[in-house]
Amino acid sequence: MTIADQLTTLANTKAAIKTAIEAKGVTVGAAAFDQYSSKIAAITSGGTVSNDWVRPADWLALPSVSTSDQKIVGLFPVFNNASNGVSMTIAGAYTVDWGDGTVENFATGATASHTYSYASISDTTVSTRGYKQAIIIVTPQAGQNLTSVNLGVTPASNSYNIYKTINYLELVMSIPKTSSSATLVLGGSITRWWPYCERIDIKSYNDTNNTNFGVSFQNFYALQEITTGLKVYTGGLQMFQNCRALRKVSGFDFSSLAGSMVNMFDGCSSLVSVSDTFAGAGITGSLAYMFQYCDSLQEIPSSLAGAKASSIANFARGARSIKGFPAIDFTSATDASYAFSGCNNLVTATVALSSACLNTSYMFKDCINLREANITGTTAVTNFSYMFQSAFNLEKINAIPCNAATNVSYMFDSCYALVEIPALTWTSGTLNISGVFNACYNLAKIGVTGIANTFTLVGRLSATELNALYTNLGTVTGKTITVTNIYGVAGDDPTIATTKGWTVTGS
Repeated sequence: MTIADQLTTLANTKAAIKTAIEAKGVTVGAAAFDQYSSKIAAITSGGTVSNDWVRPADWLALPSVSTSDQKIVGLFPVFNNASNGVSMTIAGAYTVDWGDGTVENFATGATASHTYSYASISDTTVSTRGYKQAIIIVTPQAGQNLTSVNLGVTPASNSYNIYKTINYLELVMSIPKTSSSATLVLGGSITRWWPYCERIDIKSYNDTNNTNFGVSFQNFYALQEITTGLKVYTGGLQMFQNCRALRKVSGFDFSSLAGSMVNMFDGCSSLVSVSDTFAGAGITGSLAYMFQYCDSLQEIPSSLAGAKASSIANFARGARSIKGFPAIDFTSATDASYAFSGCNNLVTATVALSSACLNTSYMFKDCINLREANITGTTAVTNFSYMFQSAFNLEKINAIPCNAATNVSYMFDSCYALVEIPALTWTSGTLNISGVFNACYNLAKIGVTGIANTFTLVGRLSATELNALYTNLGTVTGKTITVTNIYGVAGDDPTIATTKGWTVTGS
């Protein structure tokens, strides 16, 4: 490239930057290039990512559906040289217009199936994404009602695959006449995937008859928007599990949902916000895995405050963007393992458990920015292993009750910033304390009493603090404490420990 070419490229780049700045409402005019930084700083619009779904411009327009209609409309992709099957089972005699010139009637409870031919679909429907399109319309026959809907039927042409795909692009439905025993089946199987559906609009649904929406949207990998006013009374189980493209959930009413919410948003890695109302203190079911791997979630819904969760195992595991959580009532939780593991932006944590809880292992593992933890009510917990492992910046913890502990292995492993471990009681001679102080390089004071099993010490304890630790050791036979490279070994008194049956190595 010649110098002239380079100057032309530079001029074009400058012009492109000027155009981009002015597109944001800031006048550049004849300003010199070295003034562009101040123009960029003056931009106030933009800078945020919209959570709103944008419908592809070349998708076919769907017919209107009102809240009083009984109608299901689906946009369906037809691929070249691929399986293009679709099936459904509906209660209430119904008619299906498949959108390719075929219209069929089906008896109540019958399964309707259809396979599209790519060649038979008009070329005018081709999307830039590489498929043609057909619009499916389902309506009741004269004098009939659509009382139960199952769109999650595996197409016969696709039944040979272990993982069955259901290929709608968009669904709009109004089914206000569902019966008391009805179900709305869409997702609901780990082997049944919806890889293309980006939007669902439920105009009306008789939610007083069907209250359970557990697994309804499970494995909708492309789903970005749900528009609805549904009230969910029971069954949040796996409701949105693996909706990896879903950015926001709104329009649902969870205020009467008291039961299990296990895996409700598990794997919703793009989810930024949940604005729906939960039942708060009315919740008594399990919240295990509820927000697991919600990587983008900014905050836990405040309406969960007061919820009496029966389990919080893996509750927000891997939800690395949250900075806190509402005052959920954890006193009924039997398991808190992995509850906040991998919550990288969590800075402080206050959790009040009770004697119902037996397991806090891995609870704050990999919480790399956690500075302070105040955990109470752990008198019955037996397993504290890896509880704070790799909480690199943890500086302060309370005197966590460890009365029933049988395993505290690696509890503080790699807590680089931790200076003091307060008065914990570890009295059992069979207590597993392997690696409990591993890589605690700044540890200067250990208030633990009753240690009765072999362990290795790491840190910068002074002679005074080493002697205090020796004094607090339990009386044993054949146990060893290793203090090699500890700052205070030059002036400590290991006989305090040896008279209790300990062998002190490194002093």
